[in-house]
Amino acid sequence: MITKKEFPILEFDTEKVAKINPENLFPEKFSADKMIISFFPEAINKLIEEKHIEVYCHIGGENPFDIYKFVDAPDVLLILGQVGCPACAGNLDALQAGCIAVAQCRGFDYGALIYGGDDVASEEWNSHGWNKRQEIRYNLILLCKELVLEM
Repeated sequence: MITKKEFPILEFDTEKVAKINPENLFPEKFSADKMIISFFPEAINKLIEEKHIEVYCHIGGENPFDIYKFVDAPDVLLILGQVGCPACAGNLDALQAGCIAVAQCRGFDYGALIYGGDDVASEEWNSHGWNKRQEIRYNLILLCKELVLEM
């Protein structure tokens, strides 16, 4: 039930169960406690081809996506960060905000590694050949797996 206030921004819903709830898309709790978000689709494809990862679950909705788990470290999940609006704004922002909030409320470590191979600080954009660094991008995912296993 919505509690009405003089100013709408001060109104809130007293209902304990949210109408917009992630459990509507995926009702089960993840069996893993670590997740890597990667923006390197070719590296994820290589991990799939080499059988380092397998599909853990599929999340439907407006911007559906797969979540993968590492075969040799099933408590580490991997997801492809969606690039471009609205996918990036919808999925990545929600995942990042959710991870930070849950980490603070539940008292566990949360680490984020952000990598960009291009340079946006100059007058002109310089890609530094980021799209040709496929081996580096692949190894970054494997490095992230080792790092989160140490957390």
